[in-house]
Amino acid sequence: MPADALSEPTKAGKNSGGWNFNNMGTCERNLAWFFQNCANQRKTGGVDVHFSGHSHRAGVYTTSQSEQGSVVHVVGAFDPGLQPNDKTNAIEPGVTKFVVSSCGGPIGVQNLNHELGGWTLTPPSGTLYDSTAKSPFRQITYTKGSAQPRLAVALDYMEISDAERVLQWEPAKGSTIFLVVGPKTQKLECIESIRLWGFGNISKQPGGATWTPFDTTLKFSHFAGGSAHESPVAAPQSGVYKMALHAARQADIAALQTAKTTRWFCEVKLKAPKGFPANHFKLDSWFFPVEFRIRKTGYGPMPVLRRRLGEHGEVPDWTWLNRTFSDRYPVATEVTKAIS
Repeated sequence: MPADALSEPTKAGKNSGGWNFNNMGTCERNLAWFFQNCANQRKTGGVDVHFSGHSHRAGVYTTSQSEQGSVVHVVGAFDPGLQPNDKTNAIEPGVTKFVVSSCGGPIGVQNLNHELGGWTLTPPSGTLYDSTAKSPFRQITYTKGSAQPRLAVALDYMEISDAERVLQWEPAKGSTIFLVVGPKTQKLECIESIRLWGFGNISKQPGGATWTPFDTTLKFSHFAGGSAHESPVAAPQSGVYKMALHAARQADIAALQTAKTTRWFCEVKLKAPKGFPANHFKLDSWFFPVEFRIRKTGYGPMPVLRRRLGEHGEVPDWTWLNRTFSDRYPVATEVTKAIS
């Protein structure tokens, strides 16, 4: 509900730390008047294009409002960088286009429709308006150097910020591992494959400890309905996949299971998310530590796979690094100055 004046808490004192008459623009101080007299004026013309920024919700917005301009609703929005050919990328008589630009650097964050849990990273950009072009609104981005955002970082932030459990594993049924892909991530169809890496000495030779890759196969099973009886860890519309390790590698896996120095990482190979330009993200693999072991049960061996508690992405485990590579990594408390 736009107003014509600043609220009392920010009005006091011309040099107060909050918004005041020195740092609030004309539109902020006359919002109700602007929407009543300038926006969406089909009879009188009014304002065609309104520019603003910097924002983490860059886009071209259209609105509707009451006759007095006291109540305003956003009725449409698109990002000219991610959706350059959107059907509303045009000037419409009597419809005000509110153009909100992203930040100029180093990396913007798009949250137009809560894509990737609000962590859609974008290069530094601005907006170009060309009234003579078929699609008049265009995003100008800085694409040189290392400005290309990594999809792995966006997925990791989704996990860390609890926007979504991006990848997790259900308790196995027999020897079958079930991978659960969160609903937002499943909709993007950006998971190419999963590979596990185990560190240890398979050959039992002195100094022979190394990282060993274990490829897996993924087969889509079903969409989760959200029932706890069906799946205790899958939100509605999560993708559930059967994940299998190659039978020929079982001996190597068993050898690593008994080694005290064994550590496991999950490598997620990524592909361009659905609905994004193919070259928007840098698609290097996403790595994070996992716990992986084979339990012996009365029904046979049962794999247990899960993310390690309290660890995300490439956060180093200093205690393990020091214990395993004492000549190369210092004691954790000497590095972080904190007691773990």
